[in-house]
Amino acid sequence: MKIKVCGLYDLANLRDVLSLKPDFIGLNFYPNSKRFCRFSVLPDLDFALTKLVGVFVNSSLAEIVEQTKRFNLSYLQFHGTESKDELVAIKAVLPAAKIIKVFGVEEPNDLKDLGSWQDHVDYFLFDNKSISFG
Repeated sequence: MKIKVCGLYDLANLRDVLSLKPDFIGLNFYPNSKRFCRFSVLPDLDFALTKLVGVFVNSSLAEIVEQTKRFNLSYLQFHGTESKDELVAIKAVLPAAKIIKVFGVEEPNDLKDLGSWQDHVDYFLFDNKSISFG
């Protein structure tokens, strides 16, 4: 089992969670989220056993590249209406990053197009269907 803790925006909380050595820590870069990452840089902490995941919603390529480099993100998680072509472009610029695409699910029919995404992402994440993002 892998453990991901997401939405950390308080440095004291980040330190406490990091001491538990989760597999992943998610930083939310969607400004309209209550859990928006307020760090401009991360303090000198030991992330050796933890991978950082950037959570994005319809962000520009420039913003994704900037945050990926600033925070040394290993995974990029997309919650918005990003297209397959946009994810291909992101992967071309950031080939080492793993791509996670989030799908809102309320009924089985919400997964009907999943197969068409298979070649464009590394992982799927299924979440409750909602009109809000992030």
